[in-house]
Amino acid sequence: MENVVGIHVEVEFLPFYVNQPLFHDIDSFLVEKGFTLIDLNRALFRSANFDRKISSQRQVAWGHALYLKKLDQFNDQSDEAYLKLGVRLLAICLAFEHFDLALQIVKERRLASLLRGKHGDVARDVAAFAHEYTNNKLSRIKSRRHIRDAYAWVFRDWKK
Repeated sequence: MENVVGIHVEVEFLPFYVNQPLFHDIDSFLVEKGFTLIDLNRALFRSANFDRKISSQRQVAWGHALYLKKLDQFNDQSDEAYLKLGVRLLAICLAFEHFDLALQIVKERRLASLLRGKHGDVARDVAAFAHEYTNNKLSRIKSRRHIRDAYAWVFRDWKK
């Protein structure tokens, strides 16, 4: 798990299966491995005693959680490995619509320096991607989360 930058996992808050780990188990495990919870999309269920005549909140049953590592956790890596991990982290942030975090990542000094040597102003390209996406011009990416497409858009001029 040393070079894993992100995990998107289904988590349960209620037991559906015998001996299954619940959210708190998964969260504890991933935090111990250096991940931070970034996003949580929840599914809510009605109680078995639900009465349509009474307004009531639903209970959190399960969800999808996005965990990411911070880029500074990879400072001990070589420049080449650091660049690859940083670009992976950037692509995940773009695909999951965390544009502010993506901009923060590309402005990190070491990564910005490495990217500039290969691609130019990636921060400008990430900002442009976020604006186009927000203005609904990238509907194919918006309708489905394609990390590869987000990566390809930002690095469309990348020269190996």
